[in-house]
Amino acid sequence: MEYGYQFGLIPRDVYEKMRIKKRRIQQSIEELKKFRVEPQEINPILEKLGSTTISEKESLYDLLKRPEVKINQLRGLGRLEILNNWQDIEWEKVREQVEIEIKYEGFIKREKQLAERLKMLESKPIPKNFNYHTIKNLSSEAREKLDKIRPQTLGQASRISGVSPADISILLMHLTRHNMSDVSRETQTI
Repeated sequence: MEYGYQFGLIPRDVYEKMRIKKRRIQQSIEELKKFRVEPQEINPILEKLGSTTISEKESLYDLLKRPEVKINQLRGLGRLEILNNWQDIEWEKVREQVEIEIKYEGFIKREKQLAERLKMLESKPIPKNFNYHTIKNLSSEAREKLDKIRPQTLGQASRISGVSPADISILLMHLTRHNMSDVSRETQTI
C-alpha cells in the first residue's frame, strides 16, 4: 500500500484510511495484551462458551487465542475502544483483523520462520563434484535429474521437476554432513 501511494496508484484518502486502520489494529492488540480481566468478570462468559474458566487475572489477548472465544463476545468488557465502538463500520473491520491476527499468531510466526529457513536454504551451495549416486535414499528420478542438471544451489535443485521435497530434505542432510566432515578434516590438518 505504501509503494502504491508513493507511485500515485492509490489516492491519498484511501491511503490515509488504511494507515488509520493499521494503527487502530496495532493499538488494539497492544491494549488487549495489557487489559487483564478478573476471573469473576470473565468466567460466566467462558462457561457459556464451554471454555475453561480462569483462576487468576488474564489478558483479553490471551483469552482471544482460544478458538471458542470471539471478540464480539467480549463486548463491553473494560473501556477499550475496540470493545465498545460497535456502531462504526470501520471498527468492525478492525475487530475482524485483530481477531485474525491474534488467533493465527502462532501459525503466522511458524510460517514466517519457515519462509526464512527456506530463504537461507535457497542459496545453500551444492559442490560441483557432488556425487548424487552415493545418496541411497534419493528417488531414482531425482538422482538422475540432479546428476544431469547439476544445480548450483539447493534452491535450484528444489525447482527441478521430479525432485520432491523429501529428496531436497535428504540432499540437505547429506550436504550438512558433507560440510561438517570438511570442517573436521580442515581442523585435523591445522
